[in-house]
Amino acid sequence: IDVSLREQRLTLLEDGVPVWSAPVATGVRGAETPPGRYEVLYKMPMARFRGVNPDGSRYDIPDVRWVLAFYGDYTIHGAYWRSTFGRPGSNGCISLTDANAKHVYDWADVGTPVVVRP
Repeated sequence: IDVSLREQRLTLLEDGVPVWSAPVATGVRGAETPPGRYEVLYKMPMARFRGVNPDGSRYDIPDVRWVLAFYGDYTIHGAYWRSTFGRPGSNGCISLTDANAKHVYDWADVGTPVVVRP
């Protein structure tokens, strides 16, 4: 899984060849998505996300679908509440439409490399 923060795009690679791609929304200023080399640590079909945004407001989002954790609390997941992808908008996670997140969830196994590029 290759994620370009500059392009706001996630691409699935097989033997280094792009096989699928979709726009994402990554972390906003103050809650940036960390560049680096990771791997899918675990997968959850659904989760509840709670936390604090950079502006101090709290969030509590039920039924977040197709969650793939790759670094601490950082995940790739569906974002049914978001209408715009292709620009930063998250609290650090890599969010996709639910349909696109399901595609990634079904494609990736635990241990799949995740590269987040600036």
